[in-house]
Amino acid sequence: MTDLSHRGGLSEPIRPDGSLFERIGGREVVDWIVDGLYDRIELEPSKRHMFVGNLADERAKVEMTPLFHAAYGGHVDVVAFLLDRGAKPGPNSGPMVRHAANRGSSEFSGLLIAHGADASRVGPGPWVLSKEVADLLMENGADVNYPAGEWIWRTCTGNNSQRDNPDLVDALVDRGADLSTWLRGGTALHFAVKAGFLGPAEVLLDRGADPNAPSDDKETALF
Repeated sequence: MTDLSHRGGLSEPIRPDGSLFERIGGREVVDWIVDGLYDRIELEPSKRHMFVGNLADERAKVEMTPLFHAAYGGHVDVVAFLLDRGAKPGPNSGPMVRHAANRGSSEFSGLLIAHGADASRVGPGPWVLSKEVADLLMENGADVNYPAGEWIWRTCTGNNSQRDNPDLVDALVDRGADLSTWLRGGTALHFAVKAGFLGPAEVLLDRGADPNAPSDDKETALF
């Protein structure tokens, strides 16, 4: 059973069964799909394909507007055209802003935000490497600690073809990433050293991470 309580205001862990979409709502499903977070949902292999298919269907129903397609294709001129013709970013606009921001484009991100897109759900990402983009997003509510532990998952675990990227970790900490955050029973340093990421580990230690902090299993980063 996976603890999904940090999404959608759930108070206890749930299983990804038929009631999932009713429990969490379309906005959360969209974020899972776009971010690839369904890889973190613990399912028997025989059930994963069906569940991922259901998630894809839900995204198509909730989010896949022409504006969404244009934004994900990086077509700023088409996005501007659609917005000018009355297209609305909608309540699930965070992934569009995230995608634009991670391209390093303040113009693209600003265009969406100016038309009502929600920057508060962008979460951590490479956008922090651009001062102009980072300033814009954070002025509009972006938080690198949303959701809790996500910045660790995206930079220190070695998942999803991650590479040793100390600059990204350093920029996230500059923008407020909480070094006291735990993910699955360990700190960012636990995950970085387990992945063999020397650069991020050095940044974390230089920025104040505790090398002797025990995990939930009473293991230090050295262990």
